[in-house]
Amino acid sequence: GDASERRKGFQGDSLAKLGLRLPLVRLACSLKTLNISGLGLRSLPSSIHLLVSLESLNVSKNSLKDLPPRLPHALVSLEIAQNRLGTLPTVLTGLHGLESLDLSRNPLRLL
Repeated sequence: GDASERRKGFQGDSLAKLGLRLPLVRLACSLKTLNISGLGLRSLPSSIHLLVSLESLNVSKNSLKDLPPRLPHALVSLEIAQNRLGTLPTVLTGLHGLESLDLSRNPLRLL
């Protein structure tokens, strides 16, 4: 009904914030692997969690100091090597299906 249509519209609007327009919204909902390593990124969009089918994310070799508060729950593999993370991102505790995590070559500090 109307509530379902509003939710779909909201998700489409949120995906537009990722720079996506229809028909790319369909691709974003089915994307399983995303490699955006080595692009000099300082941050990831907070709406990245809307990539609901994403299982593998590689953001290595960027300039990330932190991760967004939410990541896709389907993630199985996350590569964050060679960034500028000083602490372990708290968002990692919610990724219960995560099997592979690479945090190497970050300036992580002991607590």
